[in-house]
Amino acid sequence: MVSNYGPGALIAKFDVQSAYRNVAIHPSDRHLLGMKWRDRYYVDLVLPFGLRSAPFIFDSIASVVEWIMLNNHRVSDLVHYLDDFITTGPPGTDLCASNLKNAVECCAALGLPLHPDKCQGPATTLVVLGIKLDSVNRVARLPVDKLASLRALIDSWTKRRGCRRHELESLVGHLHHAAKDVWPGWAFLRRMIKLLCCFRDRDHPIRLNAEFHLDLAWWNQILESWNGVSFWLYPGMTPLASVEVTSDAAGSLGYGAFLDREWFNGIWSDRQRPQSIAYKELFPVAIAAHLWGRYWCRQHVVFRSDNESVVAIRLFSFPVANKV
Repeated sequence: MVSNYGPGALIAKFDVQSAYRNVAIHPSDRHLLGMKWRDRYYVDLVLPFGLRSAPFIFDSIASVVEWIMLNNHRVSDLVHYLDDFITTGPPGTDLCASNLKNAVECCAALGLPLHPDKCQGPATTLVVLGIKLDSVNRVARLPVDKLASLRALIDSWTKRRGCRRHELESLVGHLHHAAKDVWPGWAFLRRMIKLLCCFRDRDHPIRLNAEFHLDLAWWNQILESWNGVSFWLYPGMTPLASVEVTSDAAGSLGYGAFLDREWFNGIWSDRQRPQSIAYKELFPVAIAAHLWGRYWCRQHVVFRSDNESVVAIRLFSFPVANKV
């Protein structure tokens, strides 16, 4: 959404205060939220934090609020993620400020309180959903403290052989957030999520297999050298790719790639020959990046590949947070 307005796009955000606690519980359901403490009974009259269905219930209400803002209060370019709302506008205009003003007035009319410290913008640099967006330099940054925390978390898992389901769920959540900045990371989350889905009980013991540790090793390696910054391209900034790399691989023979008048090829080693065709198709892409990557700074690079698994690394379906 930010990229639609090009370099210098303005960003603003606002946050619903005590989000779930604004949702009343129907009288017929209140008995489901009762508890006994010191011989007294207590009943929660509003939606509590920690309830498994709470995010879904609140998001349904937030979606209605977003619709009202877009259709009845002249707010444009608006998205939400649970209780966080983000709006944008072109550089040098009042559209973003107007969107924010109208949205705040709408929330007041609906009786929805906003967090005063989290109503920010318009600005060209803003932390949105834990990621710092810079529309002037066209970059997204993971804050330094979050990057250091993530590195420490990965390191604590490298020697583990087992865990509980809720522990793995927490790890996947942290990596899922980082993958908003590290796009190739989606491919190295799939097997972790698949392992997570095999068990339903939050305390179920899980044996961490070799595939898990291979994916974790990739995350560990990338986070050791990554500075937390990723770039994005604006629509229309480069109508055609600046660089096109074409690669291919034959399962039993070898691989190759070419770029303009440069090219390379090779044959599979005995260790590589049993690998999957997805690995073999991705291998020349990695070699091309290693050989020619130093010339690609701030370039729009397109890799031509005929393998669906390789293409899926870039075309993985992003969550709503990436629509910002």
